[in-house]
Amino acid sequence: MDPAFDFEGIPDCDAPSLRRGQNELVLQYNNFSIAERVPTTPSDSAHDQSSKHGSELADKQQGPKTVWELVFHYSLWKPGKDKRKGKLRGRFEWGLNIDVPHLTTIKTTPGATAAIFNIGLCILPWIWMGFCTTVIEIRAGILTTAQVEWWTEFYEKVLAEYFFVNNIDFRGLINIQVVSKGSECSADSVADSGGNPKSPECDSPGYNFTAAAPPSILLPLGGGKDSLVAYEVLRDLWPQLPSHSAWFFLSGHPGEYQQCWRYAEMAKLSGQPCVIVGEIECDRTGALERLMERWLQPAGHPWAALIGFVSVLVSLAHGFQYIAVGNERSANFGNAMHLGSEVNHQFDKGFAFELAAHKYIKEHIARGVHYFSPLQHLWEVQIAQRFCEQPKYLPVFISCNQPEGACHVAPCQSQQHTSAPQLKDEIIESGHGDKCRLEDSRQCGRCEKCVFVYTLLSAHAPAAVKEAFNDECLFEVEELLPIFKALCGLAQKPMECVGTPEEMRLSLLLAREQRRRIGQTYLPPVFEMLHDSIDSAQELLWMFDDVGPNSLIPGSWKNSD
Repeated sequence: MDPAFDFEGIPDCDAPSLRRGQNELVLQYNNFSIAERVPTTPSDSAHDQSSKHGSELADKQQGPKTVWELVFHYSLWKPGKDKRKGKLRGRFEWGLNIDVPHLTTIKTTPGATAAIFNIGLCILPWIWMGFCTTVIEIRAGILTTAQVEWWTEFYEKVLAEYFFVNNIDFRGLINIQVVSKGSECSADSVADSGGNPKSPECDSPGYNFTAAAPPSILLPLGGGKDSLVAYEVLRDLWPQLPSHSAWFFLSGHPGEYQQCWRYAEMAKLSGQPCVIVGEIECDRTGALERLMERWLQPAGHPWAALIGFVSVLVSLAHGFQYIAVGNERSANFGNAMHLGSEVNHQFDKGFAFELAAHKYIKEHIARGVHYFSPLQHLWEVQIAQRFCEQPKYLPVFISCNQPEGACHVAPCQSQQHTSAPQLKDEIIESGHGDKCRLEDSRQCGRCEKCVFVYTLLSAHAPAAVKEAFNDECLFEVEELLPIFKALCGLAQKPMECVGTPEEMRLSLLLAREQRRRIGQTYLPPVFEMLHDSIDSAQELLWMFDDVGPNSLIPGSWKNSD
């Protein structure tokens, strides 16, 4: 692939100019290309072939697979003086591969092209952060005025952390221009013979999508506690869930799912081992990576939103009516303020985005797809408590964003696990002859997310949680004290997927009581340093019984909890 990047052609893109929005560059979302292939060997398919279910949906998923290979094309231009002739500065490509049932083609899947077009819009911020262009041109499809407003607000919110970290005045900075003429929304309309986009009509009302009957649910799998608790909450509401659902895992790089035994093991332990896999190929040309940190620091990313939009495409291909993500109430609280606006690292996990995306999907992609989170009304402390009530998951979950070691082994075969050492013994030899070690993929135990999750779970299952974190007590690690302090609200809240200071203080209180309950007289320094904050958390016990007002759980499924 030709990166076609003029590295010397952007001398004017210095950080001060970017912060003032003074560069003249234009980022274009040009088009997307589509290919379909049938895997030649079972290993080509990312789908877990081990599950055997009685439902028609599962039987359909166990048949031969087709892979949709999508490539999203972007370019960077510097306009000419006459506003017509410009100079190409770079081309960028992102890929997306998705397993779909055999003979399920994009051309015969209503709404698929509209879904793909919107996935490209969701990918765009990753590229935009490299150049902070004042103009974004959409050539891959058309948008209504309402859609332009929707995406403008979305970009401002998901890029808020980027603006904050780089001290950028974002007000009025993002200008979306639609420069394409719509045609019928079909796979044929992607590009003409010269490679120019023939923009699909994607501003019409959402397609009338008929899902499988009875209702079927697609559950994005993250690897941490939230997606697993979301599954258990839904199973409590609807016991038939295992036979009418499937997991969906979106790999951040090719092979991520296959290389880590933990993901398939989580699915098996849930009782639903069927996993559909998609793979993102970031920056296929390599040009973006070489330039990304040249001027400004990339920060924040709409990963949860991307999973949501890709899940819509998967739902259309497989016939799922519901997309159930694991986003919770604590994600609604931001990390900082910048120029009078909230900076929320987890904006696309909050209810404002969930509701907006729910409506957008129905209005512009597929009316029959219901996007929601069964955890939106629950605090992190409530989710942690429920997670610890499912001890089978504790040895296999991994919440850390930067886990140590490689995850290169085959999924485990055992269905019952009570401890990490037992699990390690059971999987020491994989079915493919590879050596498998539990420590090959482990929590780093040093990041803000690890500290937060460790504390939440230690309030309920301290021994098992210590085991899950490399048999290390994070309360005793002196270098982590500043992180504990920040998570308790005594310093800047970390730009990470963590809960509120109140939840951290409450969990430390309960973790301290757990130690006292078993007769431990020694308390690590963190409990002394945060003594006042922890003691005052007694007044926060109400959080365990609190139910939030916001939820898009289908009305017929809701119960009193």
